[in-house]
Amino acid sequence: MNKSMHPPDASSPALRRFCVDFHHHVGTDPLDPLDYSVDELVDAALTHGMHALAVTPHCEVFSDPGAVSRAAAKGLLLIPGVEKMVEGREVLVLNVEPRDIPEHCSFDDIRHLREVKGGEVLVVAPHPFFPRKTCLQEKLVQNADCFDAVELSHFYGFGVDHNRPALEWAKATGTTVLATSDTHDLSMLGYNYSVLQAEELTAISLFDAVRKDRCEVVTQPYTVSRLARFVFGVLGPITLKKMFLRRRG
Repeated sequence: MNKSMHPPDASSPALRRFCVDFHHHVGTDPLDPLDYSVDELVDAALTHGMHALAVTPHCEVFSDPGAVSRAAAKGLLLIPGVEKMVEGREVLVLNVEPRDIPEHCSFDDIRHLREVKGGEVLVVAPHPFFPRKTCLQEKLVQNADCFDAVELSHFYGFGVDHNRPALEWAKATGTTVLATSDTHDLSMLGYNYSVLQAEELTAISLFDAVRKDRCEVVTQPYTVSRLARFVFGVLGPITLKKMFLRRRG
């Protein structure tokens, strides 16, 4: 599935195409026990032609200036972010520092952040209509002004697609759709990402492209082999590790 981007304004400066993936988890994630580092993520993403990534741990803002610098030295823009619980629902907030996001975050806090930071931040609705209590569901509709984009999740196929309501809502509201990997294993890279037309490889320029819907999604439904790998090689081990850690704790 590909979604064509809006053509650029003829008066705009020359635009370049950047492959971006704005939803990733790494080994320092406070909730999911993962076995790869941010540097390994960067190296793997480069092999798939990525230009920019966002690392979005659950609950806590990613904060590793050294990793950002190392990625930049390799030609990749690494954007710090968080998959934050906002009034009990998951929200992606990109290009922030720990001090920007209160521990107990409300949608009014997100509104205030957008007022203060303006185009420097991007707020995305991750897998908003999936059947999980932490997904946004009606909260997306009620707080539509908080969001710049909705996510097209990697997890669909075999006639089951919980992305469909998000795509319909995005079309009805004129909201940009971003495909992301929501990576919990390096094998998940390269199947679900976005191509943006932007002036330069900076967070502000890429976010501007998102808001102007200069975006194309590149996405593939799950095959039998990919689904087996995800269930038995990613989801299963993570679940078992969590159970083991809880029993130890």
